[in-house]
This record gives sequence, structure tokens and C-alpha cells, in this order.
Amino acid sequence: MNQKSCAIGVSIWLICFQSISFGQTLIKSEKTTEQERKTRSSALPKLRTIFYTNYKPSSGGKVYVPASVTLHKVDFKYANSSSPPFVVEQKLFRVDEESGIHAIYPSSDFGQVIASFQHADFSLIGMEINDLEWISAGGTKKKRLTKDQGGYHNVVWSPDQKTIAYASRQGVAKTIDINKYVKWAVYTQNVKTGKRTKLFEEKMASSEDAYPISPPFLRWLSPTQLLYPSSRPEGLYLLGTTGKPPIRLTKDAFDEIDLDAHFAFQEDYLAHKIQVTSLPSDPVALTKPQTWSALKPTQTFVFPNVLPTLILSPDRHTAAMWVSTKMDDATSVLILLDLKTRAVRFVGTSEKAYGVQWSKDGNWLTLLTYSPTPDPQDGSYYHIVAVPVPTGEGVPFDQFDWKQNTPLKWTKLFAFSGGVVAVAWSE
Repeated sequence: MNQKSCAIGVSIWLICFQSISFGQTLIKSEKTTEQERKTRSSALPKLRTIFYTNYKPSSGGKVYVPASVTLHKVDFKYANSSSPPFVVEQKLFRVDEESGIHAIYPSSDFGQVIASFQHADFSLIGMEINDLEWISAGGTKKKRLTKDQGGYHNVVWSPDQKTIAYASRQGVAKTIDINKYVKWAVYTQNVKTGKRTKLFEEKMASSEDAYPISPPFLRWLSPTQLLYPSSRPEGLYLLGTTGKPPIRLTKDAFDEIDLDAHFAFQEDYLAHKIQVTSLPSDPVALTKPQTWSALKPTQTFVFPNVLPTLILSPDRHTAAMWVSTKMDDATSVLILLDLKTRAVRFVGTSEKAYGVQWSKDGNWLTLLTYSPTPDPQDGSYYHIVAVPVPTGEGVPFDQFDWKQNTPLKWTKLFAFSGGVVAVAWSE
């Protein structure tokens, strides 16, 4: 498994809901009339809920106020389909800067959220010391789930939203040696009772190949089963929450799996290459090693620079992605890629937009934007914006012109009141 220094789907700690995905396409010979284009452009996506963390710097004066990070929730209420929203924002939780909110993980219905609190300004590559806190959507109920500063990553909610699973660095709070490999372990935890169960523990690396490894992903295959890519020993494992021993499904682990889209992929960072493998739709088949041993890559894509994060459309057909074309250039290209026909549609370029999320109808992309100067209309540095999905057939991937430089045009949906550290939003 290729190693990397940041988790898939996370860019500068922007946690976009439904973070990584793959699929077939919307790029097939689609003839769209001018009237259809106008209809699409007029129906902006309607935001429903936003969770975000807001940074406030310290202030002096007669009373010194230390820097802090607060967790906010924003609700949008609509009287009817054509009315503007009534926006209600509330602060759920506040912590000082030294134990700032490192990441947020909302449940699928945005009815509750897990906040990851980083401790004491101590952070190594993939080795943050942090704890987890459960917070109800209204902020009236809170529960600290961990208290041992173990380094917790990639929280995923179970299908019934009663349990979370996560990967934890074993012994991370006991070492400050960046060259020391600290093994991962996988836990599940009931958010109501706080009961934690260890499902899997990796082996320690030998001194010859000891180095930090980025957080692995976790995917719920069923209410009682998870997929986990282990580094020591390497391979994809099936983990059970009912006490059954782990099952090694493959010798080589995938770098990401999207079970909704039925795709898995492997990355070669040095070659800027992603290999896509189609998965069977039957979840029972994915519990058997013989199924995985028979799988072969169906597509290979070579990108001009750092590998992108792929975000799948609602119908699981089209991957949206930011592609960086030069190491020393902050401008990235936003494209739509059909993972079966290899057709590409150009959306636009930007050095101020981050993350990407599809609207429910698949006609818009919503993004987080940042400007170093405040917006002259609302005074905000951060916005959630909407960009229309381009229509047309696209061009073959191997013939796509990566030098295109047409800035994105967007419509603002929401202006944040301060600095944003982590954010998640839903329609």
C-alpha cells in the first residue's frame, strides 16, 4: 500500500460530507437543450445544515481574552420552495486554542457530531494527539468518548448511527520521535454508553522500515462488519463487531474503497497514477477472499501532478476532482471524470476554492472558498458557493488540455462570520 502524508478526502482539514467516491458517468452523449440549461442554472442547491469551527484570535485591552475555537451549527429553514432561507446559527462548544478542534465528523443525518480535539500544539505527520467528544445537534448534550490522548482518526458512523469506528495510534502520546513507527489499532465505540471495543491491532514494524504512516480508512460493509487496510501485516481485512476473528481478504491493501459506487482504487504517488477496480454489488461476496483475489483493475489514470481526491456524483456515475498541474502553482483545475468511458469535462480553475461536494440533484457542485481580503459585500473571508455542472460529452482523458485556465464562476450560498478550521455541510 502506498503511503501518504494526509488522509484521502481531507484538504486543509475541510471535511466535506460524503468525502470520497467513484463511479460511472453523466458524460455519455447527453444532448441538453438551452431551456434545460436555464432550468438547471436557476435551481440553486438549498443548504440545510452546516457544522463548522470558528477561530478567534486572542485580544488584549483591560481584559485579556485567549484565542479559542468554537464549534457552530447553522440551520436553514424554508417557508416554501421559492422563499429565501431563515438562518439560525448557534455555538455548540468552545475550547481554547491549545486544544483546538482538529476535525469534525457529523452523522449521516447531521443529527449529531463527533469533534476531534487536538492537544498541546503537538502534531507529527499523521500522529496528532487528540481525543474525541460526542455532541448532540442542539449542543445540549456532550460526552467525552476518549481521555487517553491516543491519536484518533477517520471516524466513521455505523449504518444505525449508534456506533462509531476509528483508527488510533497505539502509544502516540508516549513518543515524540517522528522516525518511530507507532502501530494502528481499530476500535468501535457506542456513543450512548461510551463502551469501546478493540477489533484489530497491527504489528510493530522492524527498525529497518520504521516510519510514520498516514491514517488508514475504515468502511462499514454491514452493521456488524468493517473493511480495514492494514500496513503490518499488509492487506485488506474484514473486521467483525460480534467477536469473530479478523479475516485477511487480500495481500495488498487498497488505498480507498467506495462501497456505494462499487469501486476500489490503488494509488502510485511517485507515478501520479490511480488504478480503479470494479467491485461486485453483493456485500456477502465482499466477505470472501476468493472474490477479491479474482479482481483486476479496470481503468488506469495518470495525472500531471499530485493525485486528486475523487468525489462521486449522487447517481454514483461521475467523479469530480481538483487536479494540481504544477507543484509550485496554487491554481488547481476542477474537472469531472467518467471512470468507465474516460471522458473529461472541464469546470474551471481557482486558487481560492477548496473541497467539492455534489448537490442532491447532481446539477451543482458546492465548494468552500477563501479570500485573503474580506468580501466587499458581506465582509467575510470564507463562503460556501455553488458552481453549475457543465453539460456536454467531454473529451478523452488522454487528450485533455491541463493548461486550460478559465476561472470558476460561482453563486454565494453562505458567508461565514470568521475563520474556518473544519467544515461539513448538507442539503
